[in-house]
Amino acid sequence: MTLVAADLYSLLEGQADPSDVWRGSVARDVLTDSCGGWLAGLTHWTLFWSLTFDDKKRPQGCTQDVARSLWSWMVRELNRDLFGKRYMAKVGASYFSFALAIEWTPRDVPHLHVLTDRPVDIHHARELWYGRCGWPDVQKIKDSASVCAYVAKYVSKSGVPDVVVTRYRGTPVPRPDWWIE
Repeated sequence: MTLVAADLYSLLEGQADPSDVWRGSVARDVLTDSCGGWLAGLTHWTLFWSLTFDDKKRPQGCTQDVARSLWSWMVRELNRDLFGKRYMAKVGASYFSFALAIEWTPRDVPHLHVLTDRPVDIHHARELWYGRCGWPDVQKIKDSASVCAYVAKYVSKSGVPDVVVTRYRGTPVPRPDWWIE
């Protein structure tokens, strides 16, 4: 069932305490549907990342800020490996766009859900994440709308997603073997 903002407004009308509606599942469904549609319209997402933290590699735990910082580290490493230390002068913040949402696990550790839109050296990305953080899973997206809705579910639970949409649409020279568009 697709909900729209009008459904939310009709629920808010006549409420003595509007926060009752905002805390409810209907409001979350409206926000999730809206966010999923927004994510789907940003770019053509091609990869879905599921990044888990290993307690043995992060014995001090992991906060939301640390999780975001480690994703930023991963983005920098992937960009540097492909375009060199001064990659920002060539591609800006990143040669690929991404949307990051955080899920909190029962272990009270963040779990990252990420969408990306350009080719990435998946083997190298897995090595980077596994070596420093935990378990990486990177899959090609088959149904973009479903994956965007899935990521939006965690956005609606944990807050605003980290989103970077790049303007860079070039290809690296020389083009690596793994670069397939």
